[in-house]
Amino acid sequence: AQLGLVGLNSVNMSDQWDKYVMAKQLENKDKARSADPSKATQPLPKHWRIEESMKPLLEDYQATTRGVVRGGWFFEFVAKIMEYFVKERNLSMAQVARKAYNETLAEHHNWFMKPTVNL
Repeated sequence: AQLGLVGLNSVNMSDQWDKYVMAKQLENKDKARSADPSKATQPLPKHWRIEESMKPLLEDYQATTRGVVRGGWFFEFVAKIMEYFVKERNLSMAQVARKAYNETLAEHHNWFMKPTVNL
């Protein structure tokens, strides 16, 4: 099934993925509201409909956006470490890493991850 992704135009794949996500969200809302038919959503607009040939590909498709964003967070963290190596040479590596983490990555972590990282 993954073979079909190779020849696809990335813009087309992204567009189809967006349509797929919207359709799934509407489908889930309809399932949740099935007890009250008056609250059911309208059928999908024509421009939101997914090409039948794309459905099997989209079932297994994993968007890379999350990885790109987290990669950006990592590079901010590394840049902050380098900044502290230059500006505050009296700090130990552990202090530099903790200070850089608290200023960059900590805002993206939940209550469980923060204390784990600060060990």
